[in-house]
Amino acid sequence: MNTGHQAAPVTSTIPSPVTSTIPSPVSSPVSSPVSSAIAEVISQAVTEGFADPDDLARRVGTAGAQPSAGQAPCSLSYGLPGIALLFAELGRADERYERLAGGCLALAAGNAAPPAWNGLHNGYPALAYACRAVRRGLMVYAGVLERLDQAIAELTANTLARHHRALAEPGTLSCCDYDVITGLTGLGRYLLLPGADHSGTLADVLHALVLLARPLRVEGTEVPGWWATHPSSRARCDLGVAHGMSGSGAVVARVRARCVGARPAGGLRLHRQRP
Repeated sequence: MNTGHQAAPVTSTIPSPVTSTIPSPVSSPVSSPVSSAIAEVISQAVTEGFADPDDLARRVGTAGAQPSAGQAPCSLSYGLPGIALLFAELGRADERYERLAGGCLALAAGNAAPPAWNGLHNGYPALAYACRAVRRGLMVYAGVLERLDQAIAELTANTLARHHRALAEPGTLSCCDYDVITGLTGLGRYLLLPGADHSGTLADVLHALVLLARPLRVEGTEVPGWWATHPSSRARCDLGVAHGMSGSGAVVARVRARCVGARPAGGLRLHRQRP
């Protein structure tokens, strides 16, 4: 959904790093010398294949094209931010990988736009998530993240409003409204990252997810509140992490583990436990 928010272009604020020789794959403990050799070959092939950000941009879509929603270059699933996550993880052991992550992010920024869907995997949320994954991302991309977080806060507010309308109007709730990939749960997961929740929106997201636990009646039968009643829903009862209630439950459980309490009748109460 396009929120109407026009964020400042971010391409110029994410510098494209100088391409360096691809470093050797980071070794990791495995069960045997044979599997170790196989893992090293696979790792080398993947990293060499992804070592040229310009080539990656051509593979996942050109900047002037209008890609479909799930295949946009600015996507964790199919685009450059997802590849940047790989290099960000490898960069924790070898900083040369961070330059490759930065190259992917610089190209992805040129395609950043309000996401076609409202979850974590496309558009502004995907780019912001990948920026925060880089080891020094909070420092290097501080200005970019400030603008992205403002856009994400507006997107989340609009998604919350739509979510509550769907809960209030029978037959309109879809898994896409609340799941990780395209819905409210994914936005909540982003807001759980340190420093991402500037406007206190996380509590509202958690309250909306808790409301999904309230039962409702469909054709005379009591079903869970997260029962997908929209005719376009692929499944009425999706238990998956990506598109179902398990993903929402995982986010709520993660928050609970970080000392966020829920009040059934009065929303959510944020607090810290005493050390």
